[in-house]
Amino acid sequence: KIFVGTQITCSEEDDERDWAWTKELMQMLGREHIMGVSIGNELELLASKKGSSETCATELWEGGRLWRDFQSRVEELGAL
Repeated sequence: KIFVGTQITCSEEDDERDWAWTKELMQMLGREHIMGVSIGNELELLASKKGSSETCATELWEGGRLWRDFQSRVEELGAL
């Protein structure tokens, strides 16, 4: 079994594309071959990464985008 991950970054467009590809991969693999799914990775370090900004981190954490995206992806997982 494999552990699948999807990103949450400062680019909603990139995140949506990555999520679409991740769902496609999971459908190809089949539920029986997936151990778990990670949504976002090292998000506490996002503000310090090259290409990101404090505004991005604020939008994700305080603005609620992280929680909205997380809930949306979990809901979509249930439909796969």
